Amino acid sequence: MAEKYKALFLDLDGTVRTTKNGKPCPNRPEEQEVMKNRHDKIHEYKSKGYKIVAVTNQGGIGLGYMTDKQCRDCLRDLDKKLDGAFDKMYYAPAPPKAGHPLTKPNPGMIHRAQQELNLDLSNSILIGDRESDKGAANNAGVKFEWAKDFFGD
Repeated sequence: MAEKYKALFLDLDGTVRTTKNGKPCPNRPEEQEVMKNRHDKIHEYKSKGYKIVAVTNQGGIGLGYMTDKQCRDCLRDLDKKLDGAFDKMYYAPAPPKAGHPLTKPNPGMIHRAQQELNLDLSNSILIGDRESDKGAANNAGVKFEWAKDFFGD
């Protein structure tokens, strides 16, 4: 039987990254920056054998505020800024109130990661800054921690 891995699931906006222009979410790579204390803490967990997995609602795509390509460009840039920390990055493009199975608090992104990366959810953690993050963790059976506590903000 294949080894199961622990995961550090990370919400992105307000948890790992912020924008230079005060918008809730970046539309272009140059608009985003990594929040303080993120780089080293994420790499600390990676060195402990955790898979690093982004799970982010990007409803702005479904609402027409950004394109799918713009979102992917920002995700690639963020991974580069974090020295390739992410094992996988998932995003939910549906509008916030559409009830899509990938959109948090639904556990769709977490379940997809579990299948694709052979994850042990009972030993995994989701870090976030919103009730929808906490809901997704609860709905998937993953421990939850607030970003401000985890990163020591």
